[in-house]
Amino acid sequence: MSLSEVGWLPMKSAGYFVAGLLFGLFLEASLLFVWVEREGIRVVLETDPLREAIQAQIEGEVAQRLPQILAEVRQQVPEKVAAQVDKELGETSFTLYGVRVELPPSATEGVRRKLKEEITKEFQRELDELDVTAMAQSWAKEATVAVESLLRQEMADWVVSWELFPGLSLPVFVDMR
Repeated sequence: MSLSEVGWLPMKSAGYFVAGLLFGLFLEASLLFVWVEREGIRVVLETDPLREAIQAQIEGEVAQRLPQILAEVRQQVPEKVAAQVDKELGETSFTLYGVRVELPPSATEGVRRKLKEEITKEFQRELDELDVTAMAQSWAKEATVAVESLLRQEMADWVVSWELFPGLSLPVFVDMR
């Protein structure tokens, strides 16, 4: 046996080793790819930062718009109260021992005017005492819970297809935690 023949044998076995290693890596990568293609990739979205951002946005919007809405309501109160008082106090008479007594028009008008004033003042006082900040926080919290619930329902079966190559895509599942 010559030296060239002995030197060739380790090279040949090293080639088999490298070929086997590459084949094993290729097989493992293929199996991993098939598994990922079938099972997909799962992405988890943390809801805490999302919830805080939604709540802050809603709270800001409510705090900004609520004073405008209350100002419009404040302007409409006298008109609405007057219409309701006129509707409810259509007849100003009462029956006493079977005798129907009509109030004079001046007394009726005075009662209506006083009722309108008092009810309007009370509405205005209630509107003035409203805590816009607390209302904004409360509404924002309720709206955030509703939005989060809706997102959870909508994203429960949400799958995004990620196309790696033409004709080859991986499913991406989005979960909210």
